[in-house]
Amino acid sequence: MSKYSFDDYKGRIRLSERMYRYLENLLEDFLDYVPLDMAHLDVYSLKLVSIIIETGHEILSSFELNVFPNRIGFKDDFDEARKKLLEKEKSLRKKNQSLTYTHYFDFLNKSMNLSTKTVEIMGLNVYIQPFKEDYPEWWNVYNKLKHDKYSNLKKATMKNALKALAALTLLLYQLSDDAPDIGKFLKSSLFGNEYDIKYLRDKLTEI
Repeated sequence: MSKYSFDDYKGRIRLSERMYRYLENLLEDFLDYVPLDMAHLDVYSLKLVSIIIETGHEILSSFELNVFPNRIGFKDDFDEARKKLLEKEKSLRKKNQSLTYTHYFDFLNKSMNLSTKTVEIMGLNVYIQPFKEDYPEWWNVYNKLKHDKYSNLKKATMKNALKALAALTLLLYQLSDDAPDIGKFLKSSLFGNEYDIKYLRDKLTEI
């Protein structure tokens, strides 16, 4: 069950990967001035505001691509739930509304155990579990910055930027794993491979 043609789906994955590289480059540019260090995780900046907001937009797009795939011969046990979600989206559109973070998260947590997924921050010996909570703080920060970045500037921290970008990384890793014939394998210079929480819990520290 998909909302896209195969060619459209393929093009959207490729665009998402390009946007990811762009956002990661922005964060790496920032890290040239404020090095990636545990002591700097609470540093905030207007540059990080832009990174968090743009990353949030891309997360919604990647949510959609994971929930409504179009891959040759694709079918799974969640097709019926996917169909109901697509009908829900059509109904919301009539009210000028759209599916929310919670709609997407609930589906993907059931279909791919999203809440257990982690990525390592290379060079820090720490890991991020960005979807650990049903409605994580970094997503709440994204929404606050989107609506009033001036009042919420101090929430635009390096930690929240890393968590948001780690969340996007996980979603794109999933697309690359499920559809390697469509998208290129995502390569990140900031984050390591995707792991289940059981693997990293005793090896690294969580931020």
